[in-house]
Amino acid sequence: MLLVYIENYSLLTKIIGYLDEAKVRFTTNIKEYHKCHSMLIQTSTSKGINLINMMKNKKIIYLLYDEELKIYKNIKKYNQNSLTYKSKLYNKLNCCSSIITSHIYFKNILKGKYKGKFYIIPYENKEIITKNSLLKLYKIYKLNKKKTIITIIDKDYRLVNFIYDYANKYNNINIVYIGYKQEEYLNKNEQEKLNSMPKNIIKKYCTNQKDFEEIIRLSKVVIFNDNILECFDYLNIIISLNKQLIIKNSDLCDKYFINSKNCYLYNNNEELFKKLEKYLKGDIGNLTYNTSKLIENNNSKEIINFIKKVFN
Repeated sequence: MLLVYIENYSLLTKIIGYLDEAKVRFTTNIKEYHKCHSMLIQTSTSKGINLINMMKNKKIIYLLYDEELKIYKNIKKYNQNSLTYKSKLYNKLNCCSSIITSHIYFKNILKGKYKGKFYIIPYENKEIITKNSLLKLYKIYKLNKKKTIITIIDKDYRLVNFIYDYANKYNNINIVYIGYKQEEYLNKNEQEKLNSMPKNIIKKYCTNQKDFEEIIRLSKVVIFNDNILECFDYLNIIISLNKQLIIKNSDLCDKYFINSKNCYLYNNNEELFKKLEKYLKGDIGNLTYNTSKLIENNNSKEIINFIKKVFN
């Protein structure tokens, strides 16, 4: 029997649903730990560490999902706090026989620091929920269907200067600019440009899945200038809707998003400008089919099959 100890309630509910479907015998009752041959754990609390110590000589699988972003932000830092965090992380993980992670990146960066097995079980894709016709969406968002629509996702408005200049140069396209950062955190120049954008730019604050999907459905190409771990749900929606992707390159893309194979990557504004130039001229191929292959197995059926292989 498997002991499941997950403190995040929504994640616990999801995992229990998978285990039920996979017909894996489990309990969430800590008092029954002595009856269990293995444990699935997700926590950094002292209670969780004590449980790992209690389950010595048994199979312990650590679920990394909730800690992935924290690992990413600390792994390449060398200040005292990050060094302490990494030391505790490696000690904790090496008490476990296996790790489950959502992304190949963590297998790559933890290799050599962790000696057990890695399992990559991705997050399940969100179901597409929008029902409105494209014609209706053009009217709702006051967009011209005869113009190319480019959506730029840029949480912290790091592209504000680039977009301002680009939209002024190409006033025959519509740009939907999605950002979330509070404007008072921008410098004066950025605030001025953000608040005096050309008329062919629509600023949008997408606070829910429905709004985001509707904008993406209208778009010909999507530029993703954000951390793919923080925004994986939105990224997977873009892929599910078969949109051409141009992504800001980072180490998270390594061996997953591959330039000119399943998406287009850029390292700086100059490269982004050239990619957009080629796209508008029709000089780059459509990679949406290759991109869709990245998430085609991110559904409950395939995830349950992964679970069976790990726990049976």
